[in-house]
Amino acid sequence: MGERTTACGRWMATLAAAALWAVGSGCAAAQGPAAASGGEAAGAAGGAGGTGGAAAGPTRAERAAAVKLRAVGNAAPGLAGGEWARGSGFDAAELGRARGVVVWSGECGPCLASMQVMDAATARWPVVTVMWSDRAGDTAARRALVAGMDLRLRLRVLVDDEANSVGRPWLTEVAGEVGWPTAFVLDAHGRLAWVGHPMGELSEVLEWVDGPAYSPEAARARMEAQVAEEARARPLWTEFWEVAAKGTPEALEGAAERLRGVGPDAAMGSWLRLVQVYVQRGDAERALGAARRFEAVRAEMGSGLAKTLGWRVWATAASVGLEGPDGGAGGRSAAAVACRGGARAHLERELAAGFEHPGVLTMLAWCKADAGDAAGVRALLDRAAVFDVTAAQRAKSAKQRAAMLEWAGQRGAEGIRPPADR
Repeated sequence: MGERTTACGRWMATLAAAALWAVGSGCAAAQGPAAASGGEAAGAAGGAGGTGGAAAGPTRAERAAAVKLRAVGNAAPGLAGGEWARGSGFDAAELGRARGVVVWSGECGPCLASMQVMDAATARWPVVTVMWSDRAGDTAARRALVAGMDLRLRLRVLVDDEANSVGRPWLTEVAGEVGWPTAFVLDAHGRLAWVGHPMGELSEVLEWVDGPAYSPEAARARMEAQVAEEARARPLWTEFWEVAAKGTPEALEGAAERLRGVGPDAAMGSWLRLVQVYVQRGDAERALGAARRFEAVRAEMGSGLAKTLGWRVWATAASVGLEGPDGGAGGRSAAAVACRGGARAHLERELAAGFEHPGVLTMLAWCKADAGDAAGVRALLDRAAVFDVTAAQRAKSAKQRAAMLEWAGQRGAEGIRPPADR
């Protein structure tokens, strides 16, 4: 897998981790060795002085934060090089307004999960994406992946060369580390205004940069606040994951509450991760309970991350045990707990509001199967198929479709009827 670390594999184990940039849950390259727990041992060791007892140098995260802060307000790198597989670069009119650049990889789960969010942003603002080269000789494979994307996606894609001569300057000179996906927002003068994860705040930041409240000084203040929150959260994330490995639910929820005090992104991330841990433990009741408590926390927060994480929590609560090859009976039973306990209604609200994300569609399809609604399963999975851009995704979706339809048939045999038939 070239430069990727196990952070990408960790995300693939569960849908939930796709959104949490602040705790390192994206697909990170080898230049970013810290794990998603927020641990900084590797970075600290690399920056330590050469003699015993010397003060440790800045950690990897601190070095990356310093690069971001220096970059805000300055001109960003260009897009010269590579090969446009879909669309083209910014035209003259687009250069005079806020615009976005996203660097991503075709072998990165969070990148593929973020496609709907990136695509939605292109409906209102100029956004281009740069597809990273994971290893030598993969140019043809990356072109084929882009060619296989459903035409309903409006994404512009620049396939980078094997040296990543386009994407690498953005990541190293602006973000301070190589990790995917990473989003950048530029103002109307081409100055960097923001760096982050596209899933959380891309559209919100573009709207802000396009509006009257934006200034380079305000952009710097926003980035300083983001970096400061991440720094305060790191030791608490280390504690959280230590407790998650062996702690009681009471200790785990205490750790989540301490993260809640750091700021909105840490609060949202902690409760999402709490649901995730219960999912991994196979505890459907606690996963559902944590999802309900998340809603109370979410109502207090105004960040873009808070606005976009609601469906993810409920989808995770509904996915207990469903990560096996066929979504076995135990998984179906656990998903039913969440579907009947609030997940279905929440996912339907998200979909009605226009958030047509594959996670929403797929998890709602499980709920439709629990309701004996085979037609509803087919309709939702047909809509989700637009986001299956790899052969592996299409194969997994085919297995899920078969399992859901089988389950819907079993529920129908038990006398369960879709709501419209009752």
